[in-house]
Amino acid sequence: MGVPGSPLPDITGEENLIIADMSYALTQMTVTDVQFSSFYAQPMAADKPEILVDIDGMAVFLSFVWDLKDTVWPYTELDGTGTVSVFLSHADAKASGVCDECAVYNLHLEQFDMTIEDIDLNLVGDGALFNEIFDMFKGIVIDVLNAYLPDAFAETIQNLMVELGHSNVGYARFGDGSFVADDRMPEGGLVTTDSTVTMKQIGTIWPTADKGALPHRIPDPMPTYIGDADYQQLTSPVTIESVFNAHADIGYMQDVVSHSSVPDLYQPLMTTSYFQTAMPDLFNDYPDMPLSLNITMAPSQEGFVYPQVDILPSGLKISLSVPISVGIEGGPQNLFSLNVTYQFAAHAVYNPNVWVDLDMSYYGVEYTPVQGGVYEAPANDALITQTLIVLGAQGIAPFVQASLHDHGGIFMYRFEIDYEEVVFSYDPTYLGIMGTLPEP
Repeated sequence: MGVPGSPLPDITGEENLIIADMSYALTQMTVTDVQFSSFYAQPMAADKPEILVDIDGMAVFLSFVWDLKDTVWPYTELDGTGTVSVFLSHADAKASGVCDECAVYNLHLEQFDMTIEDIDLNLVGDGALFNEIFDMFKGIVIDVLNAYLPDAFAETIQNLMVELGHSNVGYARFGDGSFVADDRMPEGGLVTTDSTVTMKQIGTIWPTADKGALPHRIPDPMPTYIGDADYQQLTSPVTIESVFNAHADIGYMQDVVSHSSVPDLYQPLMTTSYFQTAMPDLFNDYPDMPLSLNITMAPSQEGFVYPQVDILPSGLKISLSVPISVGIEGGPQNLFSLNVTYQFAAHAVYNPNVWVDLDMSYYGVEYTPVQGGVYEAPANDALITQTLIVLGAQGIAPFVQASLHDHGGIFMYRFEIDYEEVVFSYDPTYLGIMGTLPEP
């Protein structure tokens, strides 16, 4: 993601022709005349008039800019008018110049009033034509957003900040500039580390179109690298990985609080995730989640091709899975599964995407796929490889990761392929089974 308004890399080559008509991205949306009332922030860094709020799981960066009337340490009282800019990545926020070295805050919101006077919708590439169409209906869009968006913002922030059980949710700012919100962190604690663990966020969890909220975010396959959650004083680093996709499946890999057994690493968001149990109102208020009605056209048995239709408030999602049994004579029996998903939705003009999810397991380990690409693995040795290829508005973004589990240990490496470079990184979470690894 580059500077808002800049063209995306050329992906119109023959090999990428399939996605040539999807080469645009919503990089920034700015609304003005924001009214803040009884809103205060507890600084976690130097007091600054800019705040970059990374709402974990929402993957949306809200840059609040206002004129400070009063500054009383340790709280910053906000009262007046200002601007809210919504960015799709930390890089976009910094590139915009709105936020140079953004402070990270614990937020407590008592009241949030907002009036949108104008919207600067910036689509680039093939989406530029939509700017002209949008301008024709901007007035109607602004009226709808003014009717629903303030409540959506307030409800969303309060769900994230309050319903996790804390009036202040701990944030960590890591050495690479990324942020993560986690209710297991000490309240008000600031954690800095240079060790590399991985977080993958794809898409966004955001209020649905039926509430007149923001258009759904275009998938961003770029993973965010975060650091060890060493605030828990564990003998081994904690691995946190999240997989979010607003219109396909949502999964959550729970952090490693102990190395007692591999199954403790995994749990599907659909049934047991603490996100679902801790924030029920968020899921109830915004039903455009994989908690919607699912229709399975045929049983998901080995050797069968079975489509699945998800009826979401914003449209239909059709998934096609092709499970094939692949075995080695005299060796382990493996399962190969190819899943293709296409989203037909009211917001398709913003978010045309095709998800191709290729999952494999080796060494005869029972393979149990669950919603969201999260695996429930048995407590024995396993090498699980996931390849996720996203064909969508961001172009082609292959993503490969593999985890080697040895009872309680995990070694993860990850290839990220983007337009310009290939990045190789690894997470030496469990060195006992791999020996000494070089510094990244």
